[in-house]
Amino acid sequence: ALNRAIDAAVAVDLDERSGSWRPPPWAEGDEALNRELAQIVQSDTGNAQRLVRRFGADLLYVDKMGWASWDGKRFTLSLGEVGVVRRAQWVAYLMQTTELTALRDIGPPPPGDLEKSYGEDSPEAKRIKRERVADWEKELGAFRRKAIDAGNSGKIAGMLEMAKPDLSVTADDIDQRPYLLNLPNGLIEMNRREEVAAWKAAAAKRRAAYDGCGDPDPDPEPPPWTLAEHRREERLTRLAAASYRPDAACPRFEAFIAEILPDEAVRAFVRRLLGYCLLGLIDEQRCVVFWGSGKNGKSVLVDTIRHVMGDYAATVPAGLFLEKRNDDPDKPRPSLAKLMARRVAFMSEPKRGAKLD
Repeated sequence: ALNRAIDAAVAVDLDERSGSWRPPPWAEGDEALNRELAQIVQSDTGNAQRLVRRFGADLLYVDKMGWASWDGKRFTLSLGEVGVVRRAQWVAYLMQTTELTALRDIGPPPPGDLEKSYGEDSPEAKRIKRERVADWEKELGAFRRKAIDAGNSGKIAGMLEMAKPDLSVTADDIDQRPYLLNLPNGLIEMNRREEVAAWKAAAAKRRAAYDGCGDPDPDPEPPPWTLAEHRREERLTRLAAASYRPDAACPRFEAFIAEILPDEAVRAFVRRLLGYCLLGLIDEQRCVVFWGSGKNGKSVLVDTIRHVMGDYAATVPAGLFLEKRNDDPDKPRPSLAKLMARRVAFMSEPKRGAKLD
């Protein structure tokens, strides 16, 4: 009876607006995985095992920070809990569909010794078989009810709590590659010392071999940056807003810089400064003040760089760096916590007379 009811069931989209309750095809897993997971106990711990097996590569629980979920380019913390709850909902859906189907395909348990002892055609054997199949159908019904219950908020919370031991990392385990820059179209390794040294050596060798006859060959162009695919194992949580395009030109920005910074030495310094901001290093420990009269391009430059840097940039209140009377050094400072894994921080102009701490 249960088999007939399941076969006659009509698939219903649980979220008609987006269908996001239903997992994408890649998340359904193969037959072997579904058969394995279908036989795991349906407790919070068992459902957590399902979550880890199906989606563990996409999830991190960062100590004192919360859930982070993979969005295809980085582990995002801002909507990390949304991502992990969505995947928990997918687990519940897959229990109701692919895992229940796998249990049906496995079929009822084989005959026991008592049933075999009566002979296949005997009334007693047939009665025991009916009871065995009926018990199996009851187990399928119980599995389906628990699978539906797994999508409730309380069971999802229990699933996530039990998954934490398998998915937990510390803040020291994320964003630990200071020379790696995460962009919308891939990763760039900024540490090219060996590559650039080889390029300089080749250029020097070419110049040394010049015999003075004719025009010397021009030095080769510096090697282009190498763009790599996004990788979960890097555990990056930040993403710049600008993509890398080696042939891109920016004549309008260059003209703007030349207008607001007519001194070539100052422009060269700003270029080095902004290039350094792309790295996750703090050995220079620079605090730069953009000074000048109003409407001279300071805000436009800052807003442009802040946009390009994306998640790597943060804006903090000026008071974070100013001297304060009777300040409690042990009080929580949310603005300071925002600076984790950032590569540049901007603050607004403080009031006249304020003193840096």
